[in-house]
Amino acid sequence: MSISSDEVGIANNTVDVILSVTVLDHIMSDSELIKTLRHFKSILNENGAVIAFEYSLDNERPKTSYQRFMKLEEWRSTFLNCGFYLHRYYGFYHPVENPCESYLSYRSHIRGLREKVLRLFSKYVNRQLVDKYLNRSASKNLQEESDFFWQDNETQSPIKIMIFRKVE
Repeated sequence: MSISSDEVGIANNTVDVILSVTVLDHIMSDSELIKTLRHFKSILNENGAVIAFEYSLDNERPKTSYQRFMKLEEWRSTFLNCGFYLHRYYGFYHPVENPCESYLSYRSHIRGLREKVLRLFSKYVNRQLVDKYLNRSASKNLQEESDFFWQDNETQSPIKIMIFRKVE
């Protein structure tokens, strides 16, 4: 059962930002996706934006029973038909299909630790301490890195952060 914004009291032209993280790509019905985007347009104020973090492929990929896998041009066209233009987009790394260097470095560091030490820690040390160590290690490894997103597709990525604004 879905709940509309009318049911929770969101008035038209009152929302500044709508953030969708891997949601829109899972609306399998074209008519439901269009209905959702048109609803977004009605509740956004005139300077509002939809930020969609979604698969946005460069190549065709067959849709599955739970995901539609649209190309960037399909996203652009669908949003445009609902009254939005693509203001900007950023590629975002994918840990399997397009991992960034800092992620690969982190994974190789953790993989070596896991094989040697983490199994022992998990048996004899509080799991929270292991998690704290892993979080600190990840933070240290990625602290000054910015290679996990890039502007305007200079690197091919199956995931995009797309910013849509209302057509004026």
